[in-house]
Amino acid sequence: MDNDLLKNFGMTNTEIKVYLEIGKNGETKIGPIIQRTGLHRGTVYNSLTSLVDKGFISFSDKENIRYYKVSGEKIFKQILEDKEKEIIEEKSSISNIFNSFVLADKKETDFNVYFGVNSFKNLFLDIFESCKKDKSEYLFLGMGGEMLDAVGEGFYKYTQQLKKKENLKYRGILAKESINHAYKKNIYGNTRYISTPVFSPINLWIYGDTALLVLFKTDPLTIIKIKSRPLADGFRNYFEVLWSSSVHEQKILHSRHVINFNELIEFAQESLDIMDICGMEPLHEGRAKILELLKKGKKVKVLISNPKSKNFRNRVFLEERFIKNIGESRILYELKSAIANLKDIRARLRGKGNLEVRFFDEKPDYTIIILDSKKILYNRYGNKRGEYGASHKTLLLDKEIDKEFKVAKNTFEKYWKSAKTLKI
Repeated sequence: MDNDLLKNFGMTNTEIKVYLEIGKNGETKIGPIIQRTGLHRGTVYNSLTSLVDKGFISFSDKENIRYYKVSGEKIFKQILEDKEKEIIEEKSSISNIFNSFVLADKKETDFNVYFGVNSFKNLFLDIFESCKKDKSEYLFLGMGGEMLDAVGEGFYKYTQQLKKKENLKYRGILAKESINHAYKKNIYGNTRYISTPVFSPINLWIYGDTALLVLFKTDPLTIIKIKSRPLADGFRNYFEVLWSSSVHEQKILHSRHVINFNELIEFAQESLDIMDICGMEPLHEGRAKILELLKKGKKVKVLISNPKSKNFRNRVFLEERFIKNIGESRILYELKSAIANLKDIRARLRGKGNLEVRFFDEKPDYTIIILDSKKILYNRYGNKRGEYGASHKTLLLDKEIDKEFKVAKNTFEKYWKSAKTLKI
């Protein structure tokens, strides 16, 4: 089954891998899925839970053991039927839009309707020309990801690079549900998210005295360009109301234990820095990306706690209150596993690659993962005895948006400078 097809039905890359594994092997337990996919147990568990919630798989319990199986074709047909209903609603929305035009003075309003992807591409580039000329900001409100799906990754990536090159001002509000879409790898600008079960089928761009309304799901793709200062200002005011109630990406994760490290680390293209008490999960889940980066000559820095330090021992006995000696520690076992993983990576590259590993002696109170020095996963541990991780909220920080970005990066650099090199 084509992976891109499954993505269209709302599955992530990790969920697709798990789903296909169940489909190929029939009813199965979680253990064989972990073994065959090579994914971490927590990642597989989260994917199974999500697939069940979406209706793509079901489970049954036999003798206190849970078995999973695919749900069949019906769920896919139901989703397609729902999409067909959405298209009908979108066509109806066009009529509603035109009915609203009478509210504006006809002398002040000029609107045109265009069709097709090429028309959209030309109109979209016109936004850049207009904003560059006027040195003004443009706004976007939409589901998120639909433009990339329509125009392809090549054109989408080009527009984001051009936006950055021309230093164009942009703010966008997207649906939280789109946060794992492929557009995230390339998007440039100030973006916020809204959590809502219902999102308009219309994608809206606002610039100058113009509003561009796009219906990507109609056949053919439909674009309505309206030049009207009162209407554009009205849309702009509506955008600002939503902007004030929207949230940055950083506020979405409530715990480091729900993080899909595999998909997070995939965003790294130029560099990757990892700091953790033991580093087992990010190193295991991000192994393929780490090898890819090192083969390309990119730098990977790994910072883990020194198992011989007093602070490491204190952390272990704070979390693992039932062990009698350090040798029984789960955390120590995970740290040794992480080091073994790093040694294997080094061996596969025959000692080549810009990989640097260090031990730190300070308190192991953070998990920090830095992607291309642009985005950071930042998590600080608490100090509640006996609570696994005792983790605070996990922040996903953007260099262009979040003031906490600098704090997180400085924390990593502080630990790195005082750490000792570990020869792998």
